[in-house]
Amino acid sequence: MANKNIVAIKVGTHILTANGSKLNRSLLSGLTEQLVYLRMKGYKPVLVSSGAVAAGKEVANLSKETETTTGRQVYAAVGQARLMHEYEKLFRQHRVNVGQVLLTRDDFSERSRYDNALRTLKGLLTNDIVPIINENDVIAVHELSFGDNDVLAAATAIAIDASKLLLLTNQEGVMTENPETESNNAKLIREVNDAQDIFSAISDDTISTHGIGGMYSKVNAAQIAASAGITTWIASGLIPNNISKIIADEKIGTKFIAKECKLSAKDRWILCAKNTSAGVMVDKGAAQALQNRKSLLMVGVKSIQGSFGNKEIIEVLDQNKQVIGFGVVNYSSKELIHALDNPKILKREVIHVDNLRVL
Repeated sequence: MANKNIVAIKVGTHILTANGSKLNRSLLSGLTEQLVYLRMKGYKPVLVSSGAVAAGKEVANLSKETETTTGRQVYAAVGQARLMHEYEKLFRQHRVNVGQVLLTRDDFSERSRYDNALRTLKGLLTNDIVPIINENDVIAVHELSFGDNDVLAAATAIAIDASKLLLLTNQEGVMTENPETESNNAKLIREVNDAQDIFSAISDDTISTHGIGGMYSKVNAAQIAASAGITTWIASGLIPNNISKIIADEKIGTKFIAKECKLSAKDRWILCAKNTSAGVMVDKGAAQALQNRKSLLMVGVKSIQGSFGNKEIIEVLDQNKQVIGFGVVNYSSKELIHALDNPKILKREVIHVDNLRVL
């Protein structure tokens, strides 16, 4: 059962800069006031905030060599301090304390680190401190990073058992067409029961100049959160009071209906830690076996997607390329590729049923 009082809110670089190149202090102030309002209504807001790189670019004048090699990391190092200073100053005006939490994918994939991070987040919430979370771009390895804060926000919401997730963007919500190229035909999608139905309406090439994520990333994150029982919205963060309107259940943005489910602590970890760029595709018989609470055997695996090591958490896809589950894999991608033509060489199941979460 989700904690009805915990609300996770993600704001991207486009929002914090109001589509410009510098932090918009007026917008930051409005965002802070909305979160303070949620607290007054008895909610516990958790903020996942981008903007460190943009904040760093305001003041850092990097050499050409640094810009091309470690520019993003250096900008993030400078900008994260500036970003947190702005938040701390604004929340202090309302006598609210904030706590900075910088995370990487490893903090979710390694169970002991995940448990430590979760204890810290729960400690902040218990003591009425607003957690402000960002990916630690200074040390995150690009190939192993979240890539954007949308997926980080979904993982955080699942970990802390939030009841709601708000993914704020510079668009009204998810549209039937790209509003930048098809403004006359684009219509807002109000409600989504299955995100797979709308992936064809969006593209993953809408990468922003200052941030990383696009609409595809947000829909993917919304799907992850909704599958874990979290009602999720994709909505504009540029319209005043949209956060409080969403919490009041007004028809704002695109609402992703939460799936009814009961998750164990292990289920939550698997959903948080999964590698969304790697997995295995299985045949119809294997897909049915997984639905019947069976382990995944090599004989049912048809192909390998991406690269992964053993004990990583990967996706399981059906032959329509739909994600049907996630689990801790017992073999590396290289070992599984080698076994495709001779499944009997593997002595164990690919994913044991105890380490599998079926959607």
